[in-house]
Amino acid sequence: MLTASLIALSMLGFAGYDRYRIIQNKSLEQIQPTDWGIVVLGSLGVLLVLFVYFISRHLDREKTKASLLDRIFNSAPIMYYSIEMKTSRISFVNNRLEQLFGLKQRKIGDLSSESLEKIIHPEDLENFRLLRDIFTKDPQSSFEGTFRFLAVDVTWRWINLREVIFETEGDTPIRTIGFAQDISKEVELMKQAEEKQIVALQSHKFEALGEMAAGLAHEINNPLAIILGKTQYLQQAVRKNRITAEVLEASLEKIASTTLRIAKIVTGMRRISKDVELEELVTIPAHQLVDEFLMFWKMRLENHQIELRTQYGDPTLRVECRPAQIIQVLLNVMMNAFQECERQSKDQPAWIELKVIECKDFVEVSITDSGKGIAPEIRGRIFDPFFTTKQTGSGSGLGLSVAAGLMQANSGYIKLEEGIQTSCFRIGLKKSVTANRIAS
Repeated sequence: MLTASLIALSMLGFAGYDRYRIIQNKSLEQIQPTDWGIVVLGSLGVLLVLFVYFISRHLDREKTKASLLDRIFNSAPIMYYSIEMKTSRISFVNNRLEQLFGLKQRKIGDLSSESLEKIIHPEDLENFRLLRDIFTKDPQSSFEGTFRFLAVDVTWRWINLREVIFETEGDTPIRTIGFAQDISKEVELMKQAEEKQIVALQSHKFEALGEMAAGLAHEINNPLAIILGKTQYLQQAVRKNRITAEVLEASLEKIASTTLRIAKIVTGMRRISKDVELEELVTIPAHQLVDEFLMFWKMRLENHQIELRTQYGDPTLRVECRPAQIIQVLLNVMMNAFQECERQSKDQPAWIELKVIECKDFVEVSITDSGKGIAPEIRGRIFDPFFTTKQTGSGSGLGLSVAAGLMQANSGYIKLEEGIQTSCFRIGLKKSVTANRIAS
């Protein structure tokens, strides 16, 4: 129909042009009104042909643009979709999204509850609806979130969504455009990394316990020897009938106090070996925390001729923390200080100084050693995971990295003091104002 009309208009244009040429050879008296009519109609025909031509060219270009845009959307690795705000109907999905979730195949054409329950994980459904409701009531915001969707291969995929208003009528939003990205592989890699980190943390903890095994055995053997000696003495005194009430009371008090000392050691061991991930936040006296930590080190430092200097400060100071995690931090720092003291020259006195200092909102435990300190060029890397200056096989490089992570989990901090030649680490613990729960 359009082609026939264009041919007719073209013929009319040629007729008008031909009549115009004839008019040029006639005198003014010979020209008839019909001649001018044919010329005018021919001119209009030419104009109409040109108009239709340019309009068709414009439509072809727009169609090419639309086709190109469709190809871009459908070949992109990111998934795109569009939703009509008034009806919640899904008006467009690109090929990538359709291939992964098969919305058309599963007859999911809108965001109704029935449709959502088919594809969204039950644990994510409530959160999805809540965020969607907020977005609907405040279109100036954007809809963002990560949810699990059921793919056509019946696997749950982690999908990151972001949706914004695309078209409006006045102030009323009409259509949105959304972007969806499958991050399932990234989530799985993160889970694997977390599992490896947990294994590494456990390995490092037992590595530290192994380092202290000799000192710990000595700490338990000493009080056991005292109990055994007092018990044998009482047995002999009873057999010879040479025991008095005063001697009996003094011996039993010594046995009781020594038993409490062993119980304290066992409590400290249980605190260190427990699962730090499950530990609750408690309020504990700062000096008790330091005492439990030092009981594993006193004998070992003495055996290696390393002087231990302590300064506890105010004995009433309390801190809010997870004790097992903080003791792990102190063990890591003390292990580094101990190894640094062992490396220094034998003709120089070796010492480790531990102070408990009250700050504004924190209680700081500082550990300083007599070693040569940390080189300036590596100070910025000491808290990086797996960074170590020790020989291969003699250290995991997790000590200070683990310490930094645990302190962050306890709303505290660990930092290396600047401007001194030796190494001084400051461990900041959140000061307790009210003792909501006292650690036993």
